[in-house]
Amino acid sequence: MNIVFDFIRSPEARLKQVESGLAPRESLLGYHWLKTNNFPVSESGSRHNIKRGFIYFVRKWIDLPSLMVLQQWRKADVVVVATRLSLVIALVVKLLGKKLVFYDAMQHQPRSWHRRCLARMSIGLADRVIFFSANQLKKWQHNFPVLKGNGTNIPYGIDAQFYAPMVSRFTNMVSPLTNRTEDQLISVGRDTHRDFATLVSALESLNMQLILVTQSYLIDDSIRESSHITIADDLSYQELAGYYNQSAATVVPIIEGTSHLSGIRAAMESMAMKVPVIITRNDSLEEYFNHTETVLFYQAEDVASLVSAIATLRTEKPTVERLTDRAYKMLAEKFTVEAMALALISEIESIR
Repeated sequence: MNIVFDFIRSPEARLKQVESGLAPRESLLGYHWLKTNNFPVSESGSRHNIKRGFIYFVRKWIDLPSLMVLQQWRKADVVVVATRLSLVIALVVKLLGKKLVFYDAMQHQPRSWHRRCLARMSIGLADRVIFFSANQLKKWQHNFPVLKGNGTNIPYGIDAQFYAPMVSRFTNMVSPLTNRTEDQLISVGRDTHRDFATLVSALESLNMQLILVTQSYLIDDSIRESSHITIADDLSYQELAGYYNQSAATVVPIIEGTSHLSGIRAAMESMAMKVPVIITRNDSLEEYFNHTETVLFYQAEDVASLVSAIATLRTEKPTVERLTDRAYKMLAEKFTVEAMALALISEIESIR
């Protein structure tokens, strides 16, 4: 069985980073792990041969694969489309007579009638639609009943071993609290579902500083200009690990009503670096984490709740040590890149 992964961007640069030890193996949703463990996987490569002109922009707009990509799909048994729904791709894959899997394609549900119609047709053509959350799948099934037949969920995983040498180097194997700044937090997030406004209000109340790792255009001017925030972007993993090590905790603020696993990677990165995590409570994240056992949850868009969680970590050192130890152990036992990749293969094999 030959499996071709189709990414929205060419994965070549990220693959080189992983192979050089500069990025973790969960990059590309477990594809690298499968490839290096001799599973029959390949990737579609460059989305478009032509880099400019009318044809290029038309192809890019409708997500139309190039002839080179089509040739690769013709040799495949299964095409795995990562991180987005595409009716054009779905039609092409099915016309080629191949099995179709949408993988981590669902975030917020479409609101307009025509986008919902396109999503419904795309989902209907798929042999499998894979989520990372049972709760998120249930919410989508309510509006897209076809998912009761072809929808499923698998656990997200992370390459905790990638971070282990950095943890050892920064802490000198003494304590996860070594070199940490009590009045500095870190927040990492590059999607539109982050609630930075509530976080800034909490910082002002506590007079704390924040390293905000995001793209500047994602945040409002009022947040960007806050004296409590330092914005960092385009960091290497080694530079990011340094910021984690300096910070007393990671805060992952999520907008109320978010059902997909926004923030899961940031939370697990922090756990792998043995930094305690404060994160917005929602039903999907509660599938992964337990309050006071592996994270501290706070209520969405509630400044007082967030302030209380931060204050707990500042005053209760045994809580910090319990959170970091149990979270790190949880990653190693339950949420590994190997488990994620093997669960994906199991789902793909079930549609043969």
